[in-house]
Amino acid sequence: MIRFALAVLAVVAAQPVRAGVILQYEDDEKKQTTVELDGKKLRSFSPDHGKPTAIFDGDQNVFYMLDDKDKSYRRIDETSGTQLSKGLQDAMEKAKARMSPEQRAQMEAYLAKQQGTQTATAPKEHTFTFEKAGGSQKVAGYACDNYRVLRDGTLEDEGCFVPWQAGVLSRADLEAFKEMGRFFEKTFATMNEGHGPRTPWANGWITHFVDSAPGFPVTMDRIDKDGKKSHEMHLVKLERTTLVASRFSPPPDYREKPMLPGGGQ
Repeated sequence: MIRFALAVLAVVAAQPVRAGVILQYEDDEKKQTTVELDGKKLRSFSPDHGKPTAIFDGDQNVFYMLDDKDKSYRRIDETSGTQLSKGLQDAMEKAKARMSPEQRAQMEAYLAKQQGTQTATAPKEHTFTFEKAGGSQKVAGYACDNYRVLRDGTLEDEGCFVPWQAGVLSRADLEAFKEMGRFFEKTFATMNEGHGPRTPWANGWITHFVDSAPGFPVTMDRIDKDGKKSHEMHLVKLERTTLVASRFSPPPDYREKPMLPGGGQ
């Protein structure tokens, strides 16, 4: 028995472990998304949504998308991401060149709408404002305050935030989100300029959101132009635990696939 216990301890000791945070959210369809955080590293998976597992390693500046069904992954670093961004931009310009004037005008109008008021030379920095909506809740056992979230003065979300001073989570615990925002903003700078489609991380919105938020969100409801709520996100679990380092890299038996069909990065 003693020899068995020592053997188990040896195996555990051989695994690098980290003190991290596990967040689990549920949407209005009761589908769950789990996010594991440790310093500048992040792992997100949503089996209910059928989406690939996403891993970001901010220490190495690399992003992975894992396909657990066929045990494969795609990898983006700053160099390959910039090449991918430029390739997509070039492909869009070639597609536009083959369009009729009417089709091109429609695409330009669509892209302009997606970009909002941004220009090719001076992309706008979004400003987030958090207005107390009154009242409080208790979500997953945590007391939180209700806020209205305005982006550039327009109501975009309603959420309930656990104050930073409560000591449950700190901005440092969400550093991986900020690092990932910086990574994609820099990596896809080519796509975020000119008339290309803007990435969800354009203008470093994640960094601005985390830096200005009154706490971390345990609920978040998107408010559309008609005032209707959608994309509800509610915390169902928060756990501090140790995470093995292997959680933030593809399993060794997974094979790498190119980012684009035909073998291109």
